[in-house]
Amino acid sequence: MNGFDETFIRNQDLEFLNRILYKYKIAHVDILGLVVNLPTTQYRKCDFEEINNYYIDRFKPFVELLSDEDKKKFYKMTNLHLFRYYLTYSGYRKKAIKMIKDKEISSVLAFRYILHLLNRRLRGKIYGFNI
Repeated sequence: MNGFDETFIRNQDLEFLNRILYKYKIAHVDILGLVVNLPTTQYRKCDFEEINNYYIDRFKPFVELLSDEDKKKFYKMTNLHLFRYYLTYSGYRKKAIKMIKDKEISSVLAFRYILHLLNRRLRGKIYGFNI
């Protein structure tokens, strides 16, 4: 699979996993094997929109192969990542609110995602979010 794509500022693991999933089938193991919490302070000065757009551009050929429903899920999830970045850093919180106002993400989805993030923080564990 040629390892991680180092042109990604963030999400190298997601990019790598997408290439694996495109080529191979994987199985799910319903146990928590490892939880790693890394400080996100190193990303404070990143341009989150640029990172998000780069990710979307790189995967556009694969996204086009998806069903319409899966395409919607892909864009919802990438918007949620951007929303999370904006929520996390105080200087960007207005942009998170603007995403809801501009209907880039629904208010219900944003509320559910905020609850999910709070639950993760309170429990000190990382787990996925179901759209």
